[in-house]
Amino acid sequence: MNNLQLNFQLLDLVHDSVTIFDSKGKIVYANRAAAESRGYSIDEFLELHIRDLYPSEKREFLREKLVEAIDKGEIVFEIENITKNKEIKWFKVKAVPVKIDNQMYILKIGMNVKEKYDRVMAEVEAIERSQKLLEGANRITSMVRHDLRSPLQSIKNAVHIIRRSPDKAEDMLDVIDKAADFASKILNELRFITSPGTLKKERFDIVKVLEERIKSALIPSNVNLVTDLPDEQVVNMDQTMISRVIDNLIRNAVEAMPEGGVLRVVMEVENNIFDLIVEDTGVGISAEDIQNIFQPFYTTKSSGTGLGLYYTKLAIKSHGGKIVFKSEEGKGTSFHIRLPITG
Repeated sequence: MNNLQLNFQLLDLVHDSVTIFDSKGKIVYANRAAAESRGYSIDEFLELHIRDLYPSEKREFLREKLVEAIDKGEIVFEIENITKNKEIKWFKVKAVPVKIDNQMYILKIGMNVKEKYDRVMAEVEAIERSQKLLEGANRITSMVRHDLRSPLQSIKNAVHIIRRSPDKAEDMLDVIDKAADFASKILNELRFITSPGTLKKERFDIVKVLEERIKSALIPSNVNLVTDLPDEQVVNMDQTMISRVIDNLIRNAVEAMPEGGVLRVVMEVENNIFDLIVEDTGVGISAEDIQNIFQPFYTTKSSGTGLGLYYTKLAIKSHGGKIVFKSEEGKGTSFHIRLPITG
């Protein structure tokens, strides 16, 4: 194997398109990327003339650039390419004159601009997702650290008192027991907001639960509450999950209206399908955020965990239902839940 053959084999490993053609425009070498990026096999590609790769209106431009490459030694330019399926792809091209066996050839290296852009953007988006996950994990860590500080301090104080006054051990054991229960409750809360867990279905009046959750939301005086609920509706669902879903939607709606507005909660049941609409006249969701709102740890709030809507979607899905929404910046957002009343 001579050096030229070895170099050609190495070029087959290159991701960019590499083409060599003679002074008449006949392609004499192409690596795999050159052929595949345009939809050809290597054998098909080597049967082509250089002009077959470009739109007719670009051929004079190409000729001028190749003449310039011979004069200057090398040039870089962008040009449209035609694929086998007649699609247009933009390539950034570097053209270099080379001599092989005392004959002049043009070595052309091309990079698909869009594919390169897409690869870079995919990498950037992956980094951004990782950063958001890390930020979300940090928020959760901070929240747990803050919430656990109190029961852990209670346990530490109780142990200190027992060591100094053993006669108070019985009372301090009660303190330790309560603090441990509180810490366990915090950890269970964390489990609930990250994963709905196993369904524990029970029959209950969903209207009563809705009214209780609305009442506990402490809706500000500058938010006008409008409800349209039936008198009663018994369902068979996981009450804890559904309560958390309602809490999430109402809290988000209220927080979206810092200057006040209208909160509308509508519920109806038809053909054993439960429909719940929670609608606000708040700030709305930006086009950038719309595609990410159900992603874990994604939040636009400085103190948010980014898990509320993520949990909500999982909980609704686990009940065999679906959640959709529509939003317009400056006008508000509407979430619509549909699920069977048997969950």
